[in-house]
Amino acid sequence: MMVRFFGSDQVLQLSGLNINTSTKHGGVVVSNVIVPTTAYQSMALFIVTEEQIAMFENGVAKIRITTVPISHERTFKKDKIGAKIYQAYKKVKKQNENF
Repeated sequence: MMVRFFGSDQVLQLSGLNINTSTKHGGVVVSNVIVPTTAYQSMALFIVTEEQIAMFENGVAKIRITTVPISHERTFKKDKIGAKIYQAYKKVKKQNENF
């Protein structure tokens, strides 16, 4: 996964560890014909340091997630996920400090 942040040319490159993969099979009826469908779901764990998580406060401008065989990429005009990730991190960190 690669993440580019607003306000800088900093790029964060993370390697994920696959923790769960599942497949769901089903079908959709279209004009009295059943069309088979398959959905794939995969969960990955990305190790991020405190310095790296602080970069998310600036906001995510672009993100690329590379899976086999496709690479998914999205560019944002304004931050939609960076500030939320950083706020969630601060909330969990505060809970751990107030234990």
